[in-house]
Amino acid sequence: MAAAASAATLIENAVARGIANLPEGGTVRIEARCNNGRMFITIENRSIRDAPPKRGNGMGHNETCASGWRRGMEKSELTRISEGERYEATVTLPAEMEGAR
Repeated sequence: MAAAASAATLIENAVARGIANLPEGGTVRIEARCNNGRMFITIENRSIRDAPPKRGNGMGHNETCASGWRRGMEKSELTRISEGERYEATVTLPAEMEGAR
């Protein structure tokens, strides 16, 4: 559940604060993978650094990170990379699934 909520927040940000500001639109790339007991969800999009946001208060990334802590996932992590017009956010969570043995 935490993975879905984290991904949804990052995707919403990629659209609202990224490609929605581009006159020609754009593409959001989503990648999810597991490695060594960790789940990595990466959202990448093109954005314009100086473009004003269409909506929101810019708190989505902070909320993504904080929601992991509230759910007791002290090992959750959020990394962001901004290079030119490329923006990438990756949330890392424990890969253990509820009910899995």
